Amino acid sequence: MKKTIFALLLFYCMSMTLPTTTFAQTLPVQEQAVNKPKNVVAKKIILSQKEAESIDTIQIDWKKGQTTVSKSPDEKIYILEKAYVMPKDTQKVGISIKNNTLFITDYTIMPYFPQREDLSDEQYQKIQQEYENTTYDLEVLLPQKQYEEFYFNTTNAGCILDNHSFKNITTESIYGDFSFYDVKADTLSAKTVKGTITLAQNTSAEQYHLYNVNGKIDAQFSLLPTQLHAKSENGTIVITLPENEGFFLSKKNINNYHLQSSFSLTNKNDKKIYKNGTVALDILCRNGTVILKKLEKEISSL
Repeated sequence: MKKTIFALLLFYCMSMTLPTTTFAQTLPVQEQAVNKPKNVVAKKIILSQKEAESIDTIQIDWKKGQTTVSKSPDEKIYILEKAYVMPKDTQKVGISIKNNTLFITDYTIMPYFPQREDLSDEQYQKIQQEYENTTYDLEVLLPQKQYEEFYFNTTNAGCILDNHSFKNITTESIYGDFSFYDVKADTLSAKTVKGTITLAQNTSAEQYHLYNVNGKIDAQFSLLPTQLHAKSENGTIVITLPENEGFFLSKKNINNYHLQSSFSLTNKNDKKIYKNGTVALDILCRNGTVILKKLEKEISSL
């Protein structure tokens, strides 16, 4: 077991030298001991109102930990990194501003894990503690305005985006979870392999592109989305919709035995239709489960 874990961690460390689009293997966030609070302020950066006004795009590259992007108390931008232990200066969060884009980068160097079987439990715990100590949280407070783009790239980090408006939102992860609360966008794209994508009821976009492999998509809508693309290979897709005039699904995209619905669907040709079937919901789930729920308090059986 230890050998397997070490191999995964070693693969992850080596992958840090590859381009950010390369998928890596490492311990999932949920398997890390992250119960203790991160109470060490590793770095705090404040951008002036003038600097904040010049920024319309946010790009964050983060390795592990929790990232929260929420509303600033004033017209400045606040960037706060928190840790278990104080990292080296060369491993603290770094920022740069170029072409109206704020780049926020995690410079953490992951610890080296020897692939050996002769480690004692004490040595194993020490190595794992070193790994946990490189898990840093990031908090970004932005003034409210219409931003052009938000881009978040990670392997293990989770991201909460709260109370902001962007034209385009893109988040990409392997194990990380993405949560969107009171977010407005033209296009919202979220991709994760084993994480969870959560859309709160008060989040709205003109287009949604939600994708996972083995994780979960849980999206609540106050209004019937006109362009929803939700795809999963082996995970679960839960779509909560208000009462509406009608929508349809493609039967070939969903395993009929793994479809649960609070809406009365009828079959016609290659479609599953609700009422007049006006709006197409592009939901593709090959081996997982699709759950359609009504946005009503009394509907709680699914």
